[in-house]
Parts: sequence; structure tokens; C-alpha cells
Amino acid sequence: MRVLVTGGTGFIGRSLISHLLTQTSDEIVLLLREAHSNPALLPAEWTAARANGRLTAVYADLRHVSLTNRAVRQAAADRVIHLAAAGATDPFLDVETAVRHNLSATVNLLRACFEKAPPRNS
Repeated sequence: MRVLVTGGTGFIGRSLISHLLTQTSDEIVLLLREAHSNPALLPAEWTAARANGRLTAVYADLRHVSLTNRAVRQAAADRVIHLAAAGATDPFLDVETAVRHNLSATVNLLRACFEKAPPRNS
């Protein structure tokens, strides 16, 4: 199975990806924001998974519809685990802005997933 994970560099996301890499044979696609795309920032224990292709990355700011659509298409994932959130660790982001960013990001991701999903038989 191929799993797209948003928020994979956060506290919960890092634990989840480490678990998926050690306990499953899933291929993991990590969605990264462009600003956080430096591979050197990823945990060292993910190096082998990156080298053998089990861990790959796509880049998008989920607040932007076209970038989100492109990333979801590129990921070609069977499942999506959405953990990305703004504001949890940013003391300079006010609550209203955090809610607006998180809501628009989630809606964009859901729309991209629905557009990518094959039609179901009724």
C-alpha cells in the first residue's frame, strides 16, 4: 500500500512514519511544505527508507489548491493520513489565522483526494 502523510515532520507524524517504516511494508509519501523541504531535517533513521524508495516526498503548501492537487496526483497514494496543522507550535500565529489556515488546508486536501479517487461502483 502507498500512504500519503501530511505533517510527517511534526511530533506525532515522526512517530507514525517511524512506526510505518518498521511495522509495515507500506511505501510512504511525505508531503512537505517547500519551506521545510531540506532532507537534512528528516530523522537519520529514515535514510535507508529514502535510499530504497520506501520513503519519498512531494511538495505543497496545502493552503494552495493547485499545489495540493499536484501533490496528491504525484503521490498516487491508496491512503492519506492528514496530521498537518499550523499554529500548534507557532507562538506568533494568532488563533483565527491558524483556524483559517488549517480549515482551508484540510478542505483543499479533501477536494484533491476526491478528484483523484476513481469512481465507485454503486
